[in-house]
Amino acid sequence: MTFVFERLMMSSLFILILLIAVFLIYYPIPIGRNVLFYLVGFAVYFVATGTTVFIRNLGHYWGRPMSDLYMGVYFGSLALWLFALNRRGETRSVVVGHQWNPSDERRLLGQLEAINASLLRSARK
Repeated sequence: MTFVFERLMMSSLFILILLIAVFLIYYPIPIGRNVLFYLVGFAVYFVATGTTVFIRNLGHYWGRPMSDLYMGVYFGSLALWLFALNRRGETRSVVVGHQWNPSDERRLLGQLEAINASLLRSARK
């Protein structure tokens, strides 16, 4: 029963990370380089975790190989974060989004900044 609950939690976290990644890929939003590496690491981690839990539920025969695979992905994600995340990545900005027409990109960024400004104004009240 706990594997079913764990599979549900990992699947919902993976869907959340996937939706964030799709949003960042579609819209040209400047983000920090560290945010990008953090998102990629979590996406790989949750895909591997969800897959290993699902396959482990198929039978006890797959328990050992899936545990080895899970530990490899876990340590790989930790190594990515250890070597890729640094202070310089906080100041460097990257744009991963869709390659828009430059005029459309400026218009879209203007709209997003207007939305952010209105949200900030409403939060102050």
